[in-house]
Amino acid sequence: MMGKLVYSKEKERWFFKGKENQFPINCGEHLQIKIFNKYRPCRVELAHDWYVILDNISFVLFKSFSYDVKYY
Repeated sequence: MMGKLVYSKEKERWFFKGKENQFPINCGEHLQIKIFNKYRPCRVELAHDWYVILDNISFVLFKSFSYDVKYY
């Protein structure tokens, strides 16, 4: 499923929003995030903030952004 990863301030968590589906993302979930026009497999985690682990790097998700993702 293709969609967006968006942050809900009210629920303090990330949600997958597709054309027909919307659901919360939990720690440890695998998806593909679009970086430089290419989808790359990653895992979503939570410590002090939500972040993504991609290959051997990690980065914090900006709550004011939405990200193009594929959820499988």
